Amino acid sequence: MQRIIALIASFCLSMCMLFSVFAQDSKMTVSGTITTPEGVAVLGTSVVVKGSPARGVVADVNGNYSIQAAKGEVLVFSCLGYETKEVSVST
Repeated sequence: MQRIIALIASFCLSMCMLFSVFAQDSKMTVSGTITTPEGVAVLGTSVVVKGSPARGVVADVNGNYSIQAAKGEVLVFSCLGYETKEVSVST
């Protein structure tokens, strides 16, 4: 009986460790508002995960955006007439 309990405990511990590894690689929602230094919204700015051009969004008329990205990925912000900016995703 003690051997079965030890086996079940070992299995549960292994599953917890496995889920924590997957949780670290999971994507989170990154959102914000893109503005000029004067506070004016920059509509139409593209926000793309670097190296994954299919994963991108465009800022709305108020400069708001929301995108799924994992910690450590780089977001590329670009808009005609403005300097392109790259920002690393952190928690």
